[in-house]
Amino acid sequence: MRADKVFLWGLGCGLMLSLVSASAGELYMSPSGSGNQDGGSWQAALPYTGPESIEQAWEKLGPGDSLNLAAGEYPGGSITLKASGRGESDMRSIRGQVTDGAMPVFSGSWQRTDGQKGFTLFTVAAGSSWIGIENIAARNVRGFFSTATPGRVTGIRLRNIEVNGTRDAFVFRGGASAAKPESGSNDILVENVRVTGYTKRAFRIRDGVYNMTLTNCSADAGGKEWATEPFHMGFSVQGGSRGSGVYDHDITFVNCQSRHNYHDNGKNYWNADGFCAEGMAYNLTYIGCVASDNTDGGWDDKSENPLLVGCVAMRNKRDFRFWAKEPGALLYRCASLHPVKRGGNSSAVGLWTGGIVRLHKSTFIGQRPAFELSRYKASAEVEAALRAYLFDSVMACSDSNAADTRIVCENTAKLTLDQAAKIAPQLAEEATTDVGQLLDGVSADSGQGYHSSWRQEDYLAIGRKLQPLIQKEVRLLEAKPITLFGDKKPSGWYFSGWRNCRMVPVKNKGVDGSTAMAVMIKDQSKGGGATYRTKRAGADINLADRQAAVWDLTFKVNTNGNAALPIMAIKIYSLDKSQKTRELPLNGYVDASSSAWQQVSIPVKEFENGATFSTFAGFFIRATGSLQHPFLIDDVRLEPAAN
Repeated sequence: MRADKVFLWGLGCGLMLSLVSASAGELYMSPSGSGNQDGGSWQAALPYTGPESIEQAWEKLGPGDSLNLAAGEYPGGSITLKASGRGESDMRSIRGQVTDGAMPVFSGSWQRTDGQKGFTLFTVAAGSSWIGIENIAARNVRGFFSTATPGRVTGIRLRNIEVNGTRDAFVFRGGASAAKPESGSNDILVENVRVTGYTKRAFRIRDGVYNMTLTNCSADAGGKEWATEPFHMGFSVQGGSRGSGVYDHDITFVNCQSRHNYHDNGKNYWNADGFCAEGMAYNLTYIGCVASDNTDGGWDDKSENPLLVGCVAMRNKRDFRFWAKEPGALLYRCASLHPVKRGGNSSAVGLWTGGIVRLHKSTFIGQRPAFELSRYKASAEVEAALRAYLFDSVMACSDSNAADTRIVCENTAKLTLDQAAKIAPQLAEEATTDVGQLLDGVSADSGQGYHSSWRQEDYLAIGRKLQPLIQKEVRLLEAKPITLFGDKKPSGWYFSGWRNCRMVPVKNKGVDGSTAMAVMIKDQSKGGGATYRTKRAGADINLADRQAAVWDLTFKVNTNGNAALPIMAIKIYSLDKSQKTRELPLNGYVDASSSAWQQVSIPVKEFENGATFSTFAGFFIRATGSLQHPFLIDDVRLEPAAN
């Protein structure tokens, strides 16, 4: 079934569900209102006067109630929703009316060159539960839906939504911790959602989301015209930061499509993927999904234990790309068609792996080799473990593939590249989102290769029997030094300042000629501040996730030739607003007469102001006076104190 038909069918079902499930506690709103405008019916609809009118109506809803929006045009803005329920019967919802195929449409002025400017239409407050949004369209908004930092939401239902022109359309934050993985966002269903034209991500999942299903969702980035910042990803599963112990897991994609993700990086590597997953994720399942016309991977999946059933990748540089070690990735009834390199370095290939992959009843054909087992930056141990296993499959076989003993075949038909070249381009041209029976005739016999009968539900059960779900034990991280800055900053951290006091990175000024932080202060009689921090949940450091220890904030400083230092104080940040900290005088830790690098160590407990401090999100330095030369800081760490 074509994607547009699937979407319209789902839209119709969504409307029917809305009508059937109408409750007595409903409110009604239209662009201009009607009747006495008390909101009790369409004939007395509330008027939409801006985002605040929806928030005010939302606050009147009780468990199980909904706000119904008439089809029409609505000027967009930031709308925050908050609710608390015990189960799906308590769901509070915003439901759009569908009239002759038209829905409520929220519009903004965001353009594809605006980056992070503008608003996200719907933000769900952290800690909320049982909220639904359905039958809504949006255009030219920075984002359509986001869970506020840190996340920790339960029971989100998003159905029948169209977004056209956006940066990050949907952002789901988990807010889990290594010690409490169950605290992350969970029980999320996203159905019949289409995103067209985006500059960053269509669907972004991160920081401890679990038990989530996306069905009949499509992401069409728009290609080169929309590649205004690096770089497109259709569906992105990030997990927590590396080594955080925070995972996204047990996420399922059903009949989802991702296409036209684009990145032009000149002669260097071109990125942009259809489906992307990082290493801090596991138990991802893709059923009947299609990735096409992406400048890098159709799939670029670093997660543990991924399973693909009936998925098709075509006209991507690397149709499938997997990194996981044992048990690796498993593909059942999948197909790669005609991989295409559009620019930059690296090769086009049907499947690239830096780990282990197993293929059952799958077809890999094209003018390029079916497989590349990558030795790039691989340790001897990893290189020795590289394997591709094919069972009852069909593959386009280059001479190098045929000679590679790491590609193990059982009952697998091998086509020469010349043979495959006569088949693949035509199939890839004809196959858009519904491969249907096009590939059925490629198999050497009915027992080999991709077959359209993957649509039978039994194949998921077969796939998971071959690739069982895994579980990860709750385990506290080791209490060992944590680098916060050392030659470069970690992802999600940034520098800032105010009142002519700022912090910036400077090259070749750090310890051993590395990059250092530079605090710059000019004529500050009232006092200014320089900051190094993160506001991203998951990028902060949760000390409660680590084995019990007494922690010190340590760093090296260099007065850099300043004859005298101004009055300076230091304070630390937490994303947890309940954790208050106090300023400490920095001058007492620094010998202003020395021009050498000096070690500073401050117990974290010294910063505590009331409650025990457990989440570290950065620090700022407040200064009154001025500096002749930048004050240098390097090698910033959290370290367990010596016994």
